[in-house]
Amino acid sequence: MLNGLKNKMNNIYMDDSIPLNSFKKRIVYMIKQRVTKADITTFSRLNRLKKRKSHTNRKIQVVFLLQMPEVWGKQKSIYYEMKRDERIHTVVLAIPKFDIQKQCCETGRNEAYDFAVSENLSEIVRADTNEGLVDLKNLNPDYVFYQRPYEAYLPKEYRSDHVIEYAKTCYVPYAIFATLEGEMIREYERGFARNIYINFVSSRDMENRLKKKFFLTSKLKLRKFRYLGIPILENILRCSSSEAGNRVWQEWGDSSNKLKILWTPRWTTDDKLGGSHFFQYNEEICRFALKNDDFFIVLRPHPLAFANYIREGLMTEKEVEAFKQKLERTSNMALDDRKEYIDTFWGADVLITDISSMLLEFFVTGKPVIFCGTDIKLNSLYSEVVDATYQCGSWNEIEMVLCELQNGEDRLKEKRQRLIETLFGDLENTSHRIVEEIANDYLQD
Repeated sequence: MLNGLKNKMNNIYMDDSIPLNSFKKRIVYMIKQRVTKADITTFSRLNRLKKRKSHTNRKIQVVFLLQMPEVWGKQKSIYYEMKRDERIHTVVLAIPKFDIQKQCCETGRNEAYDFAVSENLSEIVRADTNEGLVDLKNLNPDYVFYQRPYEAYLPKEYRSDHVIEYAKTCYVPYAIFATLEGEMIREYERGFARNIYINFVSSRDMENRLKKKFFLTSKLKLRKFRYLGIPILENILRCSSSEAGNRVWQEWGDSSNKLKILWTPRWTTDDKLGGSHFFQYNEEICRFALKNDDFFIVLRPHPLAFANYIREGLMTEKEVEAFKQKLERTSNMALDDRKEYIDTFWGADVLITDISSMLLEFFVTGKPVIFCGTDIKLNSLYSEVVDATYQCGSWNEIEMVLCELQNGEDRLKEKRQRLIETLFGDLENTSHRIVEEIANDYLQD
């Protein structure tokens, strides 16, 4: 019974627009509006942080928690902007994967640390040592940046409710959500969001909504919500002149004089979460590649996709391995399992995708997008973007668009360009604005 109530609570976000059309919803909504002991504790901690004096005789200490390399691109431009700022000293704390069942970090290889070294990041601290985990507090952070809101994947010592006792916590969204409900549930429900001092949100609308949700602490300036741009989109645009994208595709095979197609199916087939067309098109797309040597297709599934398909009983481990081998045997197909994907974006000519953050991130490159569709109601931003994509409901429709693009016919090119300028024309200074917000906040104290 308690688990049932908990699940219902997790599926309802707090907002004035929610239709309270059942007794159960009203009860859950009232429970979620309550002031809990955790709320009072957080209020006290935020108040103490506000009163703490800044150390004007040293640089501002900023720690980035790096555990999932695939998400590093969301904060990458902020990190490098801070590296150029003489007022700030940055540290990257590389955290190993955390086993939720065993409640301990995986031993041996630290994937995040290896990635940080390969990226030539400086001031890297490996979290796992022979003596145990590094004490984050000993790094003397003034601000700590989180990669994602799913704290069950972090050791307890690094979770926001612990860190907020001695440092100001910051969060940059790890994804650009297609629905308000999805964003509210996954990022701004009370647990994680309650313990974040500065939320750098992804839209002006979300900034206003969260100020209302956390009215008291926002009004007293104990926490902040700021829309200053979208760092991941800025990061993608900054890489536009790089030739690395084409080199990446060359490593996968001979893609010269071919239309380079990137396919990013969603990790879940659940229609309530947007759905995936992987099982609808995986055989079709392989047959298409075998028959058409003028196209080169790279599959980049979500990092959790195959594991989730296996868990849901949609594929077996042997079937996943067989599918990967099929890609490997096909000369004009490849699987992209690299940690970062911006080079893959800039090397591609067109994207085939389900609803996800990838759609918006690829869209700003100005290249054509083939959207496979979804039944969920999109927010205004995604609705405008989807309207400038090739919306296809079958493989035949997708194949027709691919052939048109191969022949140089891109009917939506001008529409995309106009929309990019309208929606994303002011992204280039996003990281600079975030850095200035941190510096000004520190000095105000």
